[in-house]
Amino acid sequence: MRLHTLDDIRRTVTPAAFEKATRYQRQGRARVTGMAEDGSRIEGQVQGTQRRPYTVSIDIETATDGRARIDGTCSCPVGDNCKHVAALLLESMAAPVGRKLATRLAIPASNPALSPQTEGWLAELDRALALSDDDYPAAIRQRLIYVLSIADAATDPPLPVLELRSVRLLKNDQFSDRSTSFDPQTAFSGTPAKFLRGNDLPILRLLLSGRGLYGLGGNHTHTLSGETGADIIERVLATGRCRWRSLGGPVMMRGEPRHGTIGWALTEAGTQTCIVSVADGGTAVCLVPPWYLDAEAARGGPLHLDVPPRVAATLMQAPRSSPSR
Repeated sequence: MRLHTLDDIRRTVTPAAFEKATRYQRQGRARVTGMAEDGSRIEGQVQGTQRRPYTVSIDIETATDGRARIDGTCSCPVGDNCKHVAALLLESMAAPVGRKLATRLAIPASNPALSPQTEGWLAELDRALALSDDDYPAAIRQRLIYVLSIADAATDPPLPVLELRSVRLLKNDQFSDRSTSFDPQTAFSGTPAKFLRGNDLPILRLLLSGRGLYGLGGNHTHTLSGETGADIIERVLATGRCRWRSLGGPVMMRGEPRHGTIGWALTEAGTQTCIVSVADGGTAVCLVPPWYLDAEAARGGPLHLDVPPRVAATLMQAPRSSPSR
């Protein structure tokens, strides 16, 4: 079953992208690796200008007007509804034998193809211009969102956890119900995705530098600590794209420094543990310097204590022990 038509593809991508997609499909660059029986999802790879093929995932649903609504993501610099998405859509419409489309598409001879080297250079130039700006142009609807939380309560001391999600903005500027985990490594293994901004790359580089030290759950979450963790949170909050606990959570912003006090308390098991109280509310997390995270106020910032920052972080890591010790 197929939900989309040629008109749906033309409506989803630019004329130039459609023309290049047609050429890619005819050259055998597109390969469908999976397709739902009802035609609602298509997955595959498309060979572009890079050595490795781009990975493409497409979700299709029928809108109220009866036309197909296409939401395609790609590992190329554009990131979504690009020529590679269109090429895979065309390939999914190809006849079972050969690679001929059901309807032949004429390519104007007046538009000669660019060499792969030229196309690659133009893509690099576009990315250099894009990464010079921290704001999103209207044409880019994909977003990288930083989801911040605190590690499970069993963690002692409390540590901040960061998850990176790639999600598309709908026409009403709300997030799509579909999002994917974003691996920082992909930003440096080839041409960065077009939805990355200039302020994202230092964050992703810091996360990669701490992989193996901060990583939990593979590439999906990053537990932060130390000076690097404090630097990462500072930069993440500055993007304006940090959400608390989920994509639908409040936007976390940089707050003013708060004061805290260090004390000791007995647990139910009878052991002694270090606790940090935060004036004006919030939870103290073990960074250098320590920070507070206040979910109700949607704020986070440095925590001023009566001891040097590194000493405070070390005290927060004190093992639970018997009071007699």
